[in-house]
Amino acid sequence: LHRLARLGIHDVPLRAAPDRSPLWPPGIVGSLSHCGDYCGVAVARQGPIAGLGLDVERARPLQDRVASMICTEAERARLAALPDLPPGLWAMMVFCAKESTYKCYYPVARTFLDFHDVEIDLEPAARTFTARVLKARAPDGGPADPPIRALRGRFAWNDACVLAGVTLTAAELGAGGGPAA
Repeated sequence: LHRLARLGIHDVPLRAAPDRSPLWPPGIVGSLSHCGDYCGVAVARQGPIAGLGLDVERARPLQDRVASMICTEAERARLAALPDLPPGLWAMMVFCAKESTYKCYYPVARTFLDFHDVEIDLEPAARTFTARVLKARAPDGGPADPPIRALRGRFAWNDACVLAGVTLTAAELGAGGGPAA
């Protein structure tokens, strides 16, 4: 709520919608995440910013069986070739990037994404990623045309946490669903 106060919004309780997403005050977009003793929040005025996504997870490698549920075959092949970190920790970074992507995507698109519906391309040197939305599901479970095709984000890590964040601008949204894939 301290971040909302910086935007001039005071004494507004943050509640959850029936789908468990945060109900931000009118004119505000945001995202929150927590793990263990860490909690992060990102908020902005709606307008130039159409959506935000933030995720933080413990810095621990994912087991291969869990990584296969989260990462596509193409992602796992790319991760195996990445330097400096164990592949399981890169898989956790992909998980974090997909979670932040969903947190940005869902409030704008109102369609659902499974882990294999999104493919992440990490750019380790720049600590950025591109999330390509391959397919989506309508609220009734049927297929839906994703109104946002790509989102860009940043990631970071330390000994304790991996973090990923996505921002969707109104210009990207209006230009056909995000940056070019």
